[in-house]
Amino acid sequence: MLFASQVTLIDEYNTSQICHCCGNKLKDVYQKKSVSFKDGNGIEKVVKLRSLIWALKRCDHCKSMDKAKTKYDHTYKHRDFNAAINIGTIFVRLCERRARPPQFTPPPETATAADGEAHEPHPDAT
Repeated sequence: MLFASQVTLIDEYNTSQICHCCGNKLKDVYQKKSVSFKDGNGIEKVVKLRSLIWALKRCDHCKSMDKAKTKYDHTYKHRDFNAAINIGTIFVRLCERRARPPQFTPPPETATAADGEAHEPHPDAT
């Protein structure tokens, strides 16, 4: 048995960078760790490193909200989960024939046809 279905391509521009709760830009999250080693003279040295946690983002605006009103900690966001919610929001707006939210609209030189509309190339593009 065959089922009819429709596929809608959504441009993921900025969807993992903008908070799905408040709409503010998310910040990177870093892990701090100390590594100790002995140098050539046998003296132990400690180096403090800071590495990016790629899958995690932080929202400082949601962090300042009253947490008593929600059971979730909205301070940290998984970037793929956040992007999925934002893509869902874009999809619903496109289905309702509403404009794509401006924070998820790519500049003309990077726009693609993935959001259901064809884009003309930028006049300066060669």
